[in-house]
Amino acid sequence: METPSKMGMITEQARLRPNAKRTPHPIYSFSALGKRADEFSKTEDVEAYGPNSSFALFHKLNATIISIGLDFNNTFSMHHYIEYNVGCDYRRIKEFGGIYMGYDRVPQIKKYSMFVRSHDRVKTYIVPGMNDLLHAG
Repeated sequence: METPSKMGMITEQARLRPNAKRTPHPIYSFSALGKRADEFSKTEDVEAYGPNSSFALFHKLNATIISIGLDFNNTFSMHHYIEYNVGCDYRRIKEFGGIYMGYDRVPQIKKYSMFVRSHDRVKTYIVPGMNDLLHAG
């Protein structure tokens, strides 16, 4: 809960709310507010896009993701969850390790992973496809 948001003023204000709950994955964490905050705070998964991740819970709940002032390529990380689950040959699982401190405030050495680009030959550009989906309703 102590690491400031790098996604802007609105996400930082959400993080600072006394009733905000933080999701546990240290690379892709979210501040959750409202009736599902506890559920999101328990999305413990080693993989950022794994079956027990926040992204998996967004999918399960058929959640709506809102972004202000950015196009899909700069804000819609949910497409990486899709890539992870359907598989793609231009990404790989990369492990990261370090000292992690959760709600219990006990420092632990832990490893997490994230489905990252395996080379620079493929650039993801989802804006046209996402716009088509929006127009189709």
